[in-house]
Amino acid sequence: KDVAIDDVKIEALIDTGSDISLMRADEYISIGSPRFQETKIRFSGIGSDEIAALGEFQAHITIDGRSYPILIRVVSDTVLRQKLIIGTDFLDTVEVNVRQGTITINPIRKQIVEEDILEIFRIDVEGTYDSNEVDVSHIQNAEHRRTIVTLVENYKPNRTRETDIKMSIVLKDDEP
Repeated sequence: KDVAIDDVKIEALIDTGSDISLMRADEYISIGSPRFQETKIRFSGIGSDEIAALGEFQAHITIDGRSYPILIRVVSDTVLRQKLIIGTDFLDTVEVNVRQGTITINPIRKQIVEEDILEIFRIDVEGTYDSNEVDVSHIQNAEHRRTIVTLVENYKPNRTRETDIKMSIVLKDDEP
């Protein structure tokens, strides 16, 4: 994915399997060596020993024409083949879509707050009505009519439960 940091274009790898965002040291220098902080963070990758980051910096990354804050850890050039790996520490803050091999990144849509009632929810009911009455006059078969009325009258909604389970899909191949 083509991105830009401080107006310097970089080809980045979007990696949902990486917990952190990483940049090679030579790429860090090519973007102008932004203010850098030492860090003691250590990590390991597939088939590698434990690796220490050289440091980290805060930046603004431009993706698909939008700018986002990102924390990037800098590592030795020998550790990464890619110039920049964008990990889930950033990806969890945006909406990522993959369609036909093309990745798009957008800001997360603002959740609707109770005070922000949309017009579609403002339905005014005029007149009186009996909430227990069901109009089945259009059903010709009397037995079917009785069955439907019985179903509606005996209906008891069951509350569904929600869980905090989050699913991530990791693509390992370009082909299905």
